[in-house]
Amino acid sequence: MVPAVCRLSTTSDVKRLAAAVPTSAGTPGAAEPVRMLTAEAGGTWPRLVELSGKAPFEAQIAWAGGGGKANTAAVSVARGTRVCVIARALGVAVVNRSAKENEVTVCVSDEYADTRNQFEVQALASSPLVPVPNFAQTLQAASSLTTTTAVIELINGFGMAKSRHDVAALGGRFIHVGTADTVNVTGFGNGEIVTLTFGLGI
Repeated sequence: MVPAVCRLSTTSDVKRLAAAVPTSAGTPGAAEPVRMLTAEAGGTWPRLVELSGKAPFEAQIAWAGGGGKANTAAVSVARGTRVCVIARALGVAVVNRSAKENEVTVCVSDEYADTRNQFEVQALASSPLVPVPNFAQTLQAASSLTTTTAVIELINGFGMAKSRHDVAALGGRFIHVGTADTVNVTGFGNGEIVTLTFGLGI
């Protein structure tokens, strides 16, 4: 049973998000996050954050335990997911990733469960350098073209490419991120979008 001191002040919220406007290349626009749940308790406890929507969205989760700096993570959600954190304080913001209005719900229960999520970024020739997100463990790259010459480079903390991979040769396989700091995408075709999907350890 959860001690009274560890119970969160708020455990659910619903927001109706306006339709997102995509860029001319068809990638997600830079919409402002909409703050949803902000909750705090007197003690730390496992929190299972359940997120659901009627269309794709991105969730930005911030949490803190007993002390120290807060952790943050962004997850891409097709319709729904769960994220488990150990937290005293918790905040959730969301961004619509759909061209239609989207109703997003967040519910928090005082439970523990193993969870696994993803974060998706779409790279273009005009913005080929992508920072590795928090908690990233693996990476998958896929092209919008049936035939591609795109290459992804995993750049380490010293600005050097530690590995290079032909997107076509990967065939949808995941590769380990390791100590990569950024991902650089080169060799774009005309109008090509390269989607990078990071597997997260949360």
